[in-house]
Amino acid sequence: MCYICGKSGNRIAHSWDCRYVKLIPEKNRKYYDYRRTANEAGYGYCKYCSYVMCYVRKEKKVLDDYSRATGLTYSFNRLDGSLDIKSQSDEWKIIERGKDHTLRLYHKNQLDLEEESIIPGYHYQKIQKGTVLGYLDYIVKHDIFRERNPIGQGRRRSRHYNPAARRMMIEARKKSDKMSKIRMIQKQRRKENRYGIQIPA
Repeated sequence: MCYICGKSGNRIAHSWDCRYVKLIPEKNRKYYDYRRTANEAGYGYCKYCSYVMCYVRKEKKVLDDYSRATGLTYSFNRLDGSLDIKSQSDEWKIIERGKDHTLRLYHKNQLDLEEESIIPGYHYQKIQKGTVLGYLDYIVKHDIFRERNPIGQGRRRSRHYNPAARRMMIEARKKSDKMSKIRMIQKQRRKENRYGIQIPA
């Protein structure tokens, strides 16, 4: 992978196929073979060629609807290329790793954990989802569980457990599931129109 950096005050590194590379004059370009090398030189991630943001753009509308309904907020972090997520009680990061650019979820440490992590202050959440929405849904469920089972209190229900907030989160998940089904039906209809065949529902 080749990373191309412009002579800009923003100090952003672009992948070779980023649409903004052609706007950088050749004389102002610097080339790096590895993302790590560009980061060490002080260059951050580009919002448009970041793989995390590619996932976000594909799901943008449903992510915004789901976030508004559940009180989650998310933003792109140019420094480490992660998607920063804040819920009612926790902070999270979604990053892409590996040759297949899969998404991984990291949770901000609430305890003094000494385990090594590629993101200081965060630990890897050992779950695997194929979409950003899947991780947001996991975060909501995690918050509900922690409200009912605070750390150090076993399985007892928290005095601060909020039934109204839980109902709101459940309704948001139902809405998200319904929208997913609608998109699947629309996809089937497009295939029927394109190939002239009827696909069983």
